[in-house]
Amino acid sequence: MEFTIEGNHYQIRNSEELVAVAKVTGSHFFDRLTMKGFKSKLEPRIFEAPEGVYFVTSERFVSVFTDYREPRKWTIRLFNLEGDIRNVKINDGDGFQRFSNREQAYRYIEKNLLKGGD
Repeated sequence: MEFTIEGNHYQIRNSEELVAVAKVTGSHFFDRLTMKGFKSKLEPRIFEAPEGVYFVTSERFVSVFTDYREPRKWTIRLFNLEGDIRNVKINDGDGFQRFSNREQAYRYIEKNLLKGGD
């Protein structure tokens, strides 16, 4: 998918290019320390759509004060045409960590967010 952000042209065909474009457009979303702090992982697939690029991350809450750890959960996000990264709302609610595995998130994107399928 091709983007023009603030007069600059970018192409996003995979998750590596997504990270690179996000960084050069000023986002700190994929910075190493940010990802480490949230125990975040970027899943490999991206999905092109008229509104931008959908992608999936997973996060795992780990308490810094106790041994408490939550299971890893997955979130659908959108890198939009303006270069912003947003959580996707699921059923009019916050979509943060709404899926228990990446395949569920991928299926949701394919069935509910893409116009005409992937």
